[in-house]
Amino acid sequence: MPPYLQAAILGVKDPDLRGRLMDDQDLAETYYQYGQATRRLREIDPDNPLLDTIHAADWMPTEEDVSELREARDALKETVPTSKPVEPGILIPPDPLIDTNQRFETTAPVEVSGRRAIDASRTYEEGVRDLYGKIGPRNFLINIDGREVTGIADSVTLTEGGETAVEAKYVEDWSQSIRNPASPIGREPWATQEQRSMIEQARRYSENFSGGVIYHTNSIELAEYYTNAFKSDGVQNFRFIITPTKMKEIDMRSDLEKAIGSRIYQERKVPGTFHIEGNEYIYFSDNGKEEFGKQFYALAGKIKPPYQKRGGAISQACRIRLPDGSLFHGMSYRGDIEGWRRQIQEGAKELGVLLATIQDQRLVVSDGRSAALADCLIEMD
Repeated sequence: MPPYLQAAILGVKDPDLRGRLMDDQDLAETYYQYGQATRRLREIDPDNPLLDTIHAADWMPTEEDVSELREARDALKETVPTSKPVEPGILIPPDPLIDTNQRFETTAPVEVSGRRAIDASRTYEEGVRDLYGKIGPRNFLINIDGREVTGIADSVTLTEGGETAVEAKYVEDWSQSIRNPASPIGREPWATQEQRSMIEQARRYSENFSGGVIYHTNSIELAEYYTNAFKSDGVQNFRFIITPTKMKEIDMRSDLEKAIGSRIYQERKVPGTFHIEGNEYIYFSDNGKEEFGKQFYALAGKIKPPYQKRGGAISQACRIRLPDGSLFHGMSYRGDIEGWRRQIQEGAKELGVLLATIQDQRLVVSDGRSAALADCLIEMD
């Protein structure tokens, strides 16, 4: 069957019908709907070669066309998977560059407990964090499409690719999941908001963390659907890993490192004492008045409009206290390094904040002071 015909059978005007076969009333609506969609495609992209595979420019649907759709619909009843809904919109053949038969690495299973889905989800997240060992939150600030976006990534680890966000998405039943647009609740406003939030989160983490983001899930269906959704939205620096929910007696860490293709550092290193391509580390003095998050966002976002054109800044969950008692917080930035460096330096001047870098195992402060790291009190979350 031509790809466009399958798309016409599955993709309909009403988003509540996404992912299920049309009934006869839906097919009747295709008279108007399919012709309108393809004519719109011809208007916005007249040179699209796919137009020649759909129909002539003067095509008008007939009763025979609807009958053909009905026969094709009935033939597909046993073969079309409803767990992979077609995205709403113009009815054109699926993007051939997006693989709908994904293959994912698998890690050791983790144990879940609790009668409620929320309890199982919580213990799943704990189990995934335990796979990594030392893992903690990071504040971040990033500019997306001219908007300044701030947030906190709950779990960030250090791999050979740099700081990497880690997310755990437990699914009790994909067919009923809030994250599945084809589920009974999948088109409710609060469900679509959750689905979009997951894509936005991936975009932020992908652009802000040099190691991108790793999603662990026990659901292959979720991994398949959102791999395609992320790619369609332009998100690139991500991966999905299947982490089942049965415990096995195996070396979980080596299994995880094999799955992600990178070494995981069990003991945190002091930011600035190692090199990650495309990242720059810096420390800023504590003002003694406000909690860390407010100071971080004030410094990173002080200058308007910002000097940086892309990339983001993240906190490093590292505090260094000099022998004289002065406290400095670690942060890093990536993307437009020159722009971010100027953004932080100018912001520090405006706020009266001191900056420091690590050079030859010493913390060197902008006011001329320096101290060996061995003589400082270093705390890392």
